[in-house]
Amino acid sequence: MSDSSVEDVSSFRSHLIELKQRLTIAVVVYLLGVVVLMNFSDAIYDFISLPLRQVLPEGSKMIFIGAPDVFFTYLKVALLVSLFATSPVTLYEIWAFIAPALYRNEKKVFLDTCFPVLHCCWQEEHLPILLYFRLPLSFLSDLPMNISRHCLP
Repeated sequence: MSDSSVEDVSSFRSHLIELKQRLTIAVVVYLLGVVVLMNFSDAIYDFISLPLRQVLPEGSKMIFIGAPDVFFTYLKVALLVSLFATSPVTLYEIWAFIAPALYRNEKKVFLDTCFPVLHCCWQEEHLPILLYFRLPLSFLSDLPMNISRHCLP
């Protein structure tokens, strides 16, 4: 093997090692966020479900149908909120991996287009709609229904 091919392989391997380290940091921070936010899932869930509870008919309330629904609902809340709460760390790790390979003008174009696109994706309040259809909720009525089991494919 020639010296240039050995350098190419070692350079590629060093990039993979750096990528692995950065992704590991992002995943560990995300999982720590989930663990911390599981302690606050009840309060976050109350805040998220407040608009829905306000439009319920008088005297009705939301209930959980199955026994594990409480745990999984709070876990989903913690997973989703942790995704948003730890996104600065994740975005930084991605940027720190990509930025050394970009020229100055490419960095500027990337930053000028990246953040407006991220903002546009979530500006229409997709989070409450997503949570409404994914959380296993029911209304007290003659036939309680589990939204996530009946409305989603």
